[in-house]
Amino acid sequence: MGLGSKIESIRKEAASSTKSGGDSGGSSSSNVSAFSGNLFSKEEAEDCGTCTLLGVTDKKNQMFAMISETSPPIDMNESHQFWEPMPPPPDFIELGNSGWTLLHTMAAYYPTHPNESKKQEMKEFLHSFSKVYPCNVCAKDFQDILHTTPPELSSQDDFAQWLCRAHNRVNVHLGKPKFDCSLVSSRWKRDSPAKH
Repeated sequence: MGLGSKIESIRKEAASSTKSGGDSGGSSSSNVSAFSGNLFSKEEAEDCGTCTLLGVTDKKNQMFAMISETSPPIDMNESHQFWEPMPPPPDFIELGNSGWTLLHTMAAYYPTHPNESKKQEMKEFLHSFSKVYPCNVCAKDFQDILHTTPPELSSQDDFAQWLCRAHNRVNVHLGKPKFDCSLVSSRWKRDSPAKH
């Protein structure tokens, strides 16, 4: 469901909730609460908290405060400048930085004691990521890393340390300095105590 569809769904739910006198404590057919400041399902809200900490929740709440039942709907076929100016597509450096940010953040919030299902899901994700990554040389390098040093997925710390070593292998290959892997939690995990 796209953001526009979610917004419309929330509007309708808010309107029906208002007409029926609000939630009487019974179960709702939807896990998404309308205009209560929560665009996300309960499951989505129980994640790493990064969206909240990065201000996404505040921005979302501001957006909904600006939307009212009286505002005219946006004509999606209308040519407007909503997405302008559009930045250029990412180059391989921006793509690499974004990819590593995603992977390190996933490692930071990987379960401390993952079950076998979580381990398998992460293993499959990493292998799929290495096959679909849109830089062929980079993808091949990551496939080689996965083959020569398989991911350590028995705990959050093991995974974060493995990923840091994998990233450092790429850093050395690119002539960049190595990152101190003892600092990986303080770099990537919110509310992590700083390590000195």
